[in-house]
Amino acid sequence: MIYTGTEDVVLSTTRLRFGTGDNEFSIVNSGTTLTWTGDASPSVNTDLKKTGDGTLIFAGGTKGLADVGVDGGTFLLGGSPTDLSVLTGDVEVNSGGTLGCRGTIDGTAILNGGTFSPDASFGTTTVGGLNAGTTSTLNMEIGYDANNPGIISSDQIIVSAGGIVDLTGINLKLVEVAGPDIINTATIVDIINLGAGATLIGTFASITDDMYFLDAVVNIDTVTPVVGLSFVRNANRFGGVADTPNEGAVAGAGFFK
Repeated sequence: MIYTGTEDVVLSTTRLRFGTGDNEFSIVNSGTTLTWTGDASPSVNTDLKKTGDGTLIFAGGTKGLADVGVDGGTFLLGGSPTDLSVLTGDVEVNSGGTLGCRGTIDGTAILNGGTFSPDASFGTTTVGGLNAGTTSTLNMEIGYDANNPGIISSDQIIVSAGGIVDLTGINLKLVEVAGPDIINTATIVDIINLGAGATLIGTFASITDDMYFLDAVVNIDTVTPVVGLSFVRNANRFGGVADTPNEGAVAGAGFFK
């Protein structure tokens, strides 16, 4: 199926169905969204490949598919922050594709050169497992939470009991959400929580963030198990963000270093 329109469309599972075997769904235009709502009966023989630059959303129910491949654009499970949609199969995110998830992936999220971004500041995603076939990116938001003033929050990935998480080959990219509550060296947050009997393997290939004065440190506890973050002061000084000579002089004088 190919959708070449530029208007957003919502279709129910009674109007849109996928047949047994391999199905390709292309949403051609960037900025265009097609939302598939309702339940679809589980099938071990139905695969879907998402292509094109647009966004495909599975919303409002359980979608029974063996496997979803994201080859382009964005695939989003859950149409809103309170939409706890379920996908019964695996999701493979290939180069050029992005996975966003507000619900539950019963299978494994396989990052094969693509990007995984738990959605909706702050999003919680449940997966059966997580690994990277090739070097990929995990985007996580962290910072001010307007719904919980005074608390630093972050996106969360919850791994189901017995699942396997292999961080090898995953580049962690942190995006700060600015606000009156700021991240500091006392901040500690968990970003990946594993259920009973789950296994945690390896560590991130790299960590990048957009914070000028702090660097993130990954804390891996293989006993609990959990992946957390703490923060340390780096060598950058206030003079580096001065906009005027006077601001630079004050920073250089030692009042703010």
